[in-house]
Amino acid sequence: MKKRVIKDFRNLPEDIREAIREKYPFGYVNDLITFTGKEKQIISALPYETEEISYLIKTPSSMHID
Repeated sequence: MKKRVIKDFRNLPEDIREAIREKYPFGYVNDLITFTGKEKQIISALPYETEEISYLIKTPSSMHID
């Protein structure tokens, strides 16, 4: 079973960020998923997999629910 990791895009290793840029040269907005975090904020994230790790990559476009 693959290791599952939730990480902010800015905190990813450079090789993973570069691989995402290559896979999504025109953006990944249509591939984002959204979920509600523990503090009731809506989080947008991109699922991305390598051979060893299954990432859920948080994007900066999060907003808070009142």
